[in-house]
Order: sequence, then C-alpha cells, then structure tokens
Amino acid sequence: DFPKPTLTVRPQSSVFTGDSVTLRCELDKITGWEFLWSKDSNTESPEAATKTISRVKVSDGGEYRCRARRGGNYTDYSKPVAVTIHGKPKPKVTIKPDHHVFRGETVTLRCDIYDGGVTSWRYNWYKGSSFVGFSERQEHTFSSVTESDSGKYFCYGTETEGSRWSQHS
Repeated sequence: DFPKPTLTVRPQSSVFTGDSVTLRCELDKITGWEFLWSKDSNTESPEAATKTISRVKVSDGGEYRCRARRGGNYTDYSKPVAVTIHGKPKPKVTIKPDHHVFRGETVTLRCDIYDGGVTSWRYNWYKGSSFVGFSERQEHTFSSVTESDSGKYFCYGTETEGSRWSQHS
C-alpha cells in the first residue's frame, strides 16, 4: 500500500491577517514523490512538501489537503486541515476617571480587545515609545499620579498560549 501523507500546520490553524502559516505534507518515505495541494477541494497544484503562506489574507482561509504522486501512482489524500484567518483585532483603551486628574489621584487605563478567536491575552503597555509593562490583567493602574505620568499611552495584546498579537490601540 502507498503511504498516506500527514498534513501539519504551524504555528496553528487559526491566525490573524498579516501572519504567516506553514503547511507541511509529510510521508514516511519522501524520496521521489511530487506533492499536490488543494484548498477547499479545488484544483490541485504541484508544490514542495512544505507550503508557506506569508502575510495571509482572509481569502487564504479554508480547508487544505495534500497527496503525493510518483510516476502514475497517487497516495490517498491527507486528512484535511482547516485554516481560519481572523482580522487582527484593534484594542480600545479607556481611562478612569475620564476627566482631568490631580496629583496623587488614582488613574486606571483599561485595554479591551474584542473578537479574533483568542480567549486569553497578555496586555503590553507603552507610553509613547517607552515600554511601561505587561500584565495578564486588562487594567494598568497608577495609584498616585504625578506630572511625569502625563502622556499618550497605548496597548496591544499578545496571545497567552500562542503566537498571535493584536494591532496597537
């Protein structure tokens, strides 16, 4: 029997626009095989055993599968892998209190990131181009503000259990 290829995807099958995805069609005995790829059961195209899609677009999402041929002989198709492409979410920062504050008051910045299929974010905070810190919590609190805390702050999220990140707020 001909071997059946195994299709793997890295870094994961759910990514954001602009990221890259690598699909690998693996066979136990690679020598001499030509690899054929199809997406959403469309026409096959011959490519290398490893297929990298750089700067993915939403239209790159779909169900991928591969098989191999040598001479006139074909392997079975691999199990399909679904690749989902989400638009990179844009966080929104809110501030409390949302009016002028006085020295010594407490100020809280909150970073909200909606959508994108990510369940757990790590929040990165910047003041201008300077890194302020990161946290698993959405809020960054100044317990006793001074004039030096004035400035423009932004946040972005990095996925806790993965490699995706959001846009900057």
